[in-house]
Amino acid sequence: MLDAPDNAKKSHRATAGAVPLDFQEHLRLLDAQGLLTRIDRAIDKDRELHPLVRWQFQGGLAEEQRRAFLFTNVVDGAGRRYDIPVAVGALGASPAIYAIGMGKQVEDIGTAWTQGIANPIPPVIVQSVRARPELSRQLMPAPVRLSVGRCVRVAPVCWRV
Repeated sequence: MLDAPDNAKKSHRATAGAVPLDFQEHLRLLDAQGLLTRIDRAIDKDRELHPLVRWQFQGGLAEEQRRAFLFTNVVDGAGRRYDIPVAVGALGASPAIYAIGMGKQVEDIGTAWTQGIANPIPPVIVQSVRARPELSRQLMPAPVRLSVGRCVRVAPVCWRV
């Protein structure tokens, strides 16, 4: 995550008010706004990862001081290393983070939700999905359901979107 070559990091959409099209772009926008803290040292997923993030909520930080965290060196108590980075608080640790994901100003979030609820977009039922050779099953182990502009994985045994 966020380890793409510099030219790949630049997105014509990564501007203020643009809704990020994927999670990588969302993380880049958070990073550009100073709302992402990247932790590269080894972090125990069972004992350190969530307590570290939780401190900002229980420690009395004001909402505007809260950050999303990206842990790039995740381990467990037995010393196993995991090659998948973990992002925590990247969708809603603060109103500013949430606003970036929606492509809105903080003060416009309520209005956007009110309009969205009043004017729902009907779901699209997908009967089958054609595989793209450039995508590995490791990158997308389960089908996804789009919800409020975000991808939500559904159970791998389900395969219905």
